[in-house]
Amino acid sequence: MVAFLTAWSLLAVHRLVAWEVPILGARFAIVRYGVSLALPVLAGLITRLLARGG
Repeated sequence: MVAFLTAWSLLAVHRLVAWEVPILGARFAIVRYGVSLALPVLAGLITRLLARGG
């Protein structure tokens, strides 16, 4: 669930097209999107470790 919610907030394509590309430029938006791809997986793994008690 944590991975899903993190991905939903970080990887919204409509925000990328409507806001980030026009305002920040395509290169910045694509780099930010690419870097953000790993974060939902990482958040899910950290949550799994914390839920198990370490």
